[in-house]
Amino acid sequence: MLEQPLVNIFIIEDQAYAIPISCITRVVRAVEVTNVPNSTGSLLGVIVYQRIILPVLNLRYILHLPAKEMDIDDRILILNIQDKQIAIVADRLVNIITLNEENLLPPDPILSNSDIRHIIQTDNCVVFLLDIENLIKHNDEQLLEKFMNDQHYTSVHE
Repeated sequence: MLEQPLVNIFIIEDQAYAIPISCITRVVRAVEVTNVPNSTGSLLGVIVYQRIILPVLNLRYILHLPAKEMDIDDRILILNIQDKQIAIVADRLVNIITLNEENLLPPDPILSNSDIRHIIQTDNCVVFLLDIENLIKHNDEQLLEKFMNDQHYTSVHE
């Protein structure tokens, strides 16, 4: 049985991805992302959301997709992972679906130990269900931990 039966499907570079809806706290329109000096490619930058500074993961870099400037139609997904907030950017949102045995494809050995938890078959396309905790763990964990744990970096001073 699946732990998270509802997932939100979104598009990055014409490919569909999904994450459990229980991880998403909010979806907002694109805002300016501020670059962080001396950061690596998997950290796109930071945003200020409700007076809190959030790190923004660069899924395009992590998933080896071409870089793209953010545009007004992009969406930022605010995620709560292990009681910490981070953000990711999607080109667009598609919908929310319920996972069931009919739409899950058998695990592929090529994808074992990767950032993809399952493959979902919908009527329109193949969707990669991301293991967002694994993505965080394996991509700039130390830098993200600094932003997510250090009080100096997690709130905007009055």
